[in-house]
Amino acid sequence: MAQKSSVSFLIEFFWEFVQNIVLIAGFFVAFAMWQQEARGLSLGIIALSGVLGAWNIRWIEAKFKGHNESLQVTVVNSLMMPLLMFVFVVYLSANWTGWGSDVLIGAIGGFMLSVVQRLVIKAPLDVARSFAFAIAFPALLSSTRGMLAIFPLPCTILTSTTIATFLIVFIHQRSKR
Repeated sequence: MAQKSSVSFLIEFFWEFVQNIVLIAGFFVAFAMWQQEARGLSLGIIALSGVLGAWNIRWIEAKFKGHNESLQVTVVNSLMMPLLMFVFVVYLSANWTGWGSDVLIGAIGGFMLSVVQRLVIKAPLDVARSFAFAIAFPALLSSTRGMLAIFPLPCTILTSTTIATFLIVFIHQRSKR
């Protein structure tokens, strides 16, 4: 039983990672461009990676996870992902932000995304998913703040995607028990 559970975790982790990497890489690159005052390029990266990320999620959910995401959710994700990325980029660029506000802003952003996704399909709140997003998003903001100061961009992207993906999959797997 434990072996099946481990395989299930690894398969879900892999596909969740493939979904997340497009969004998280776009976010980090956009943030780096914003910091270099390349605002137009940053906004373009936010828009492109947000929309590509949303459609990537739709494709992976259908092809490999056996879940056909509704077109409404994909459209909402295509709007919400870039909006959240933009808010987070601007937030992290502000002088007043810190680790404590990362937790609050990240949790609100993650929770809001989950709620909006459920509202659009008129489904009840998925508490485990909302909790997973509310935990993963602050981790993403904090890793942006901490890791970019120390590590090169590719390392930060891979590490942050791994952390966020692990948190989401771990909480999702635990909620199925």
